[in-house]
Amino acid sequence: MYNQKWTELDSLGNWRKFEWANGGENPTWTTQNRTHNGANELTAISGTGADRVDPTFDSAGNMVSGPKCGRATTGPARFCLPCDSTGIPAPFQ
Repeated sequence: MYNQKWTELDSLGNWRKFEWANGGENPTWTTQNRTHNGANELTAISGTGADRVDPTFDSAGNMVSGPKCGRATTGPARFCLPCDSTGIPAPFQ
């Protein structure tokens, strides 16, 4: 069982800070911080034990890569979103 704290929401409802811990009497808390830019794009994911690769965006503001769930911070930790010729994300496996 995990404990969770969703704190520090910005005016658009994006969470800047998320904390979770294993259950028990003396839980160990992990904190993840997130940063968004003026276009409301997620630009950085960091934190103690929760650092991830940062997402990237194309010139139209579409996210083209980001962190894979449950992976390390480099290399295969990044996934890429394929897009069709019009820039619309295409289905991927």
